[in-house]
Amino acid sequence: MAASRGTQEDFGHLLPSLMMLGFWYNNLKGSDASCVVRNLINAAGFNRFTTGALEVMVKGSTPNHNLLLWYGMIAAVIATTVQTQDMYDQEGDAARGRRTLPLVLGDTCGRWVTAITVMFWVVFCPLCIGTSLLGATSRAALMA
Repeated sequence: MAASRGTQEDFGHLLPSLMMLGFWYNNLKGSDASCVVRNLINAAGFNRFTTGALEVMVKGSTPNHNLLLWYGMIAAVIATTVQTQDMYDQEGDAARGRRTLPLVLGDTCGRWVTAITVMFWVVFCPLCIGTSLLGATSRAALMA
């Protein structure tokens, strides 16, 4: 019980937070009003899913700084790239009144924003775990 409580104190309550995010996204139209809010809700949801797996893995241990940094980076990557899922159904999103990133910025600009943020994360994330600048940038060059 103490191990379970310690994990909940570190990471919050998984199920209630997922329910709140789902309610915000669907019922309060958080997915419709703003592409920024939509991306942040998606990032928080993905973060909650991965945190659930972490709760099982750490079994009451306190996560270290590097793990928390990595979780923050995962959330940031999702928040800045999740609009990729909105590219294929722009017509449906427009009919529903959603303000997705491709509809707000335009298809071409939305694709460029996604490409640039992916290139940034391909370099930044490896640098955060100790990869050399040459190693990180060579991956980005291969992607381009």
